[in-house]
Amino acid sequence: MVKISLLLSAIALCAFGRAVAGNPDWPDGRRLPERIETTRLTRTVGPNRMDASDSVVGKQRLDRWFFGDFNARVEYLLEPLFSETFGGRIYRGATDTAYVLEVKRVANYKEVEEQLQKEFPRVGTSVTDFAGLSAQEQQTRLAHNRKMRRAMAAERLKRYWIETHSIPISDRLADRLYTAAKEGVFNVKPEKKRYTEDGYEIITTKICDGDVATFRCVVDDAVWTLRYHEPEGRLKTLSDLFRAMIADVGAGTFDEAKYLDALE
Repeated sequence: MVKISLLLSAIALCAFGRAVAGNPDWPDGRRLPERIETTRLTRTVGPNRMDASDSVVGKQRLDRWFFGDFNARVEYLLEPLFSETFGGRIYRGATDTAYVLEVKRVANYKEVEEQLQKEFPRVGTSVTDFAGLSAQEQQTRLAHNRKMRRAMAAERLKRYWIETHSIPISDRLADRLYTAAKEGVFNVKPEKKRYTEDGYEIITTKICDGDVATFRCVVDDAVWTLRYHEPEGRLKTLSDLFRAMIADVGAGTFDEAKYLDALE
């Protein structure tokens, strides 16, 4: 039994990948794998440093646009399917005496999207009508729509503008949010498991639509990042909490006590 247990442990370590240099141990001795990627989520560990262009390493697309100047202690970004992207981050202020909760959102999302739809029109086709097209017509229509999507994606970041609000928060709230984010990223389950008489099988759930949340935190000299399509469980709860905080800060109704209670 001991040999079997050791063998299974070795297989598990190989399957999850190696840990990067400088990747800190968790208190119980576990280490975070360098990368896990499934149909629902991608989790990575990278260095906490800047590149030659003075942007942080490892951030792409909207992450770099929102939070490209440095890695905050905690960062959260939500990309809804049909509304504006928004996010928040927690870091020490300039005086290094208090934490700051900074929230951002795309303020002109609706206007830009309406403009782009007119400038780069895609051809909509029902499933029945598409099936009735010739193979050549199908390929032509698909190619056209791909071209329009790429053009829209390239233009979005040029036209969006970000609205930013910042408020001071206590060390207590900052520490609780950091702990919740770090534990959530570390303990996320790659896939669901369904137990059977012969052991278990992996249930792979692929979602094409819905919200995408990114959680990021700095741990020693490493940055842990989790990009999660439609988060579930504790991370869904944490995502909802960030959403509520960001909305309250924007509305000027932020009450720290409410969120301290929620994180008990």
